[in-house]
Amino acid sequence: MCIPCPHCHSDQVAARAVGKKTGGFLGLVGGAASGATSALRGAAAGSTVGAAFAGPPGMLLGSLAGATLGALVGGITGIKLGTVVDDKLLDNYRCLACGLTFCHRHD
Repeated sequence: MCIPCPHCHSDQVAARAVGKKTGGFLGLVGGAASGATSALRGAAAGSTVGAAFAGPPGMLLGSLAGATLGALVGGITGIKLGTVVDDKLLDNYRCLACGLTFCHRHD
């Protein structure tokens, strides 16, 4: 779908995706931190109860898996939220001909 510039009517328009990029980055960092914290908490509990099953390598792998999964889920959530912010709130498009930034609402 081509979105023309409302000022000069050029079809040379690019999506800026500021919210998507920012949301993805913040979600990735927040998800990794949350996943790491949860994994460390789980590793601490697991070390007292079930260290005999996996030992230190199992705790390390569990912690890394938890942080990675948290980063993945947080990043995906952040990208989806950022896309909504781009579509509903921000001037997400820039005309490459005249430089105007504008919002195209899908009402």
